Amino acid sequence: MKPDVDIDACKQGDRKAFSDLYKAYSGRLMRICHHYVADESTAEDILHDAFIIIFTSIKSLKDNSKLEG
Repeated sequence: MKPDVDIDACKQGDRKAFSDLYKAYSGRLMRICHHYVADESTAEDILHDAFIIIFTSIKSLKDNSKLEG
């Protein structure tokens, strides 16, 4: 089941949409971080870095359905 996140609103800089995006994907991304890094603090740093990249580059996402990939 795909999370209900308004990607177009994220592209427009909507803070609530960014919050929804973080809530929808942070758990799954954290599990991926833990797959590669055992240390909790390091995994959290990687997660936050990933979201900074996502938030700063989301406007260039051409196909909203590709976000999860």
